[in-house]
Amino acid sequence: MKLNPSVTHSFSVLLLVLLLLVGCGEAMTGPEIATIKVEFTLPPSPPTPSVDGPICKAGDILQPGESCFYPGTNTTFSVYDDAAQFLYVNAGESN
Repeated sequence: MKLNPSVTHSFSVLLLVLLLLVGCGEAMTGPEIATIKVEFTLPPSPPTPSVDGPICKAGDILQPGESCFYPGTNTTFSVYDDAAQFLYVNAGESN
């Protein structure tokens, strides 16, 4: 599970505020300071596959016979004389 750092920060601030509010009550029983240790471990990012060719970008115009790689993968987008192919989908007349 990948955690968004801004969400993690917001959660930490909310938890701190709630702990402080609990400590402000008049009928408090127990210690005045509560400590909670929360740890998040993010999984390592998968390695970026190495590709030999251009990376596809928005706005690219490919001519027949040209290809590019989808960013962060080794998946190829190819243009043929009368079709284009991405993953297992052919668009056009080529097989």
